[in-house]
Amino acid sequence: MTKYPTNKSHTHRTDGFTLAELLVVVAIITVLVAVSVPIFSSQTAKAKAAADQANVRSAKAAAVSAYMTESIGEETTYYYDAASGTVTSDYSAAASIAGYGKSTVAVEGASGLPNKNGKAQIITVSVAKDGTCSMSWGLGTDLDSYLVRAGETAQTLSKYYSDTDLIHAMKALEEFPSTSVSSIFNDAVLYNSGDTLYWRPKNVTINGTATMILYAYPSDTDDHANWKAYAFYYNGTIYRSTNINQYNQKIDNNNITANSQLTDAVNGSTDHWEAVQ
Repeated sequence: MTKYPTNKSHTHRTDGFTLAELLVVVAIITVLVAVSVPIFSSQTAKAKAAADQANVRSAKAAAVSAYMTESIGEETTYYYDAASGTVTSDYSAAASIAGYGKSTVAVEGASGLPNKNGKAQIITVSVAKDGTCSMSWGLGTDLDSYLVRAGETAQTLSKYYSDTDLIHAMKALEEFPSTSVSSIFNDAVLYNSGDTLYWRPKNVTINGTATMILYAYPSDTDDHANWKAYAFYYNGTIYRSTNINQYNQKIDNNNITANSQLTDAVNGSTDHWEAVQ
C-alpha cells in the first residue's frame, strides 16, 4: 500500500493558557498585592517618622545653640526651618517657613502631629532659662497666615495704635477667619454662642514676651467683643475656655486681657484655658 505524506500545514496546534490557568495567575497576583501593599505602607510610615524624628533632633540642637549664642537669659521660643537648618525667634518669619512634617501620627520628641489635616507643620522649640527644651509641631495653618497679615497691617498703623484700631483695619481688609464651635469643643454646649466662632487679632504678653494672638468670639462685627473669648490661638495651638457658667453649667467665655491666665495656659494650666489636642 502506498503511504502518502501527511500535510503538516493541516495540523493545528493550540498554544496559550486555559481560562482556569488565567484565573489561578490572577488569584496569585491578587494575593501578592494584598500582602505587599501593607508592607509598603508600613515602610513608608516608618520612613516618614524617621525623617520627622531627625528634624526634631536637629531643631533642638539648633535652638540650644542659638540660645547659648544670643545669651538671652529668658525663656525663648524658636522656630526651626528644615530647609536651611536654622532657627528664628521671629513669629512672622516663622509663619513663612515651608512646612516639612510628614507623619500623620505623633513622633517621639515633640508633641502634636507633624502633618495635621493634610498640612505639613514645623517644629517649635521653647528653651527655658535652665536650658531645658520642650518641642511641638505647629504653624502651617490658615490662622498663621492671618496672623502674619495682621502683623503686616499693624506696621502700617500709627506708632501708638490700639488693638481696636487693628481689628477695624483687618475687618476692612478681609473677613475674620472662622471656625466651627464643634471643631474646638466637640459636643460641649457653649453659653450664649452660635455654631461659629470668629477670630480677631490682639497684642498680649505671654511668658514676659510681647506677642500677637488671635481670639475667637461668636460675632463677626468689627468691634473687640468686649475682650471676651471662647478660645485663643498662639504658637500653633488653639486653647479653649474651661470656664463653666455656674447657672447653666455651659462653657462660658474668658477675659482675653488677663495675660497671666494666657501664660498659665501655655505653660500647661487648665484653670481657665486648655490646649486642644
